[in-house]
Amino acid sequence: MNTSEIEALRQNARNFLTDAQELCQQSDTKLMNLKLKIQNEQKHRTKLQFIITGIKCQVEFLLNNILVKEIGENLIEHEWCENVLGDLVQEMEFWHNAIYKKIEHLGKVPNVLAGGKSFLGDYVAQESNGMLRDKLSEIPVIKAQVENIRKQYDLMVHKVRNQLLDTKVRGTIGDFNVCYSAESKNSATLDHAFPDEKERMEKELVSFLNSFTDHFDKCNLLCEDLPAVDSIALFEIVKRDDSELASIYELLEETASEVSSLYDEIMSILQEREEGRHRLMTSTSKLFQESRKHEEYLSVFKGISDLVQRFKDTCMEELQQVIELNTFYDKFEKSYANLLNEVNRRKQVSHKLSKILKSCEDALQEVNAKDINARQTFLSENGQYLPETIWQDKIDDMKPLYSMHYEVRDYDKYLQE
Repeated sequence: MNTSEIEALRQNARNFLTDAQELCQQSDTKLMNLKLKIQNEQKHRTKLQFIITGIKCQVEFLLNNILVKEIGENLIEHEWCENVLGDLVQEMEFWHNAIYKKIEHLGKVPNVLAGGKSFLGDYVAQESNGMLRDKLSEIPVIKAQVENIRKQYDLMVHKVRNQLLDTKVRGTIGDFNVCYSAESKNSATLDHAFPDEKERMEKELVSFLNSFTDHFDKCNLLCEDLPAVDSIALFEIVKRDDSELASIYELLEETASEVSSLYDEIMSILQEREEGRHRLMTSTSKLFQESRKHEEYLSVFKGISDLVQRFKDTCMEELQQVIELNTFYDKFEKSYANLLNEVNRRKQVSHKLSKILKSCEDALQEVNAKDINARQTFLSENGQYLPETIWQDKIDDMKPLYSMHYEVRDYDKYLQE
């Protein structure tokens, strides 16, 4: 054992250690890159799954909540068909017929106060008879528009349910499940095989690197001042290990080759996953655009909804006016009947006043007759002795001392007994 032999052993150990470090570093870098790429791929998968789930929920909300419930049930069936075209039209027809019959009835009631030459219908606005008629004439147009929008609604529901949700969305979900199926070989490799293989290979690389490092440390120890016995024993160990360096390095190369093979396999899987992910992203982008397109179609329902609402509002206004007019005409006819009673009451008062005045006139005439007799007696006894000028034009005046100027209104011409 001499210095040159020890130096040769140490140099050989250094060479193998350097090569082993480089090879281990390359393999470890590959394994770390694979780990990062797999983690990144898992993030992409989670994000993609979230997007697809979100689109599915969005389409289901569009179908079930907006189209089926809000537009189909609440707007078309309940509001338009039941409230407007059903209850409102029925009420309009009822009050249209009521006001028509009311005006027709008033047109047959003669105004006895005018001698039967006019009728109560002459005193009401005839145009009120057609207030709801114009609105009722618009009903077929509204019905046609509602029927047309219902057809568009049915078509849209069919497209959203059958073409978008059941076909395209579920097809994209199926493609995602195929691409990322937990039972697939690729998923098993990425999720289970790779972590196990990575851990095993890392341990082997560390073990090989520790072996080369330990051998190099022993070579360095031979260069130190050791007891002869220890130096000889250590030299034999180092010399024996030196003979095994090549075979150990071959095993290291085999592990490195396994790392490279695993790297190529995983990269191939990741490449396949990336291609599938790009296809799925393209599909989700189209789904999103188509979903937005259907949402934009909702403006059609908004337009017809505003139209029907305006029609409903104007109908309600006219309906309220007709109801109020009908009530007014009822009170008009009742007030006319009360007017006839009032005329009859005044007629009775007129008769009573006439009787009172006639009785008064008879009493006055009786007093006046006595007065005339008294005057005549006075003249016969005294007239010839009195000159006319003593009470000019008064002594022989036989005109009554009273005069009556009265008028009682005649109501007999209005009402016949």
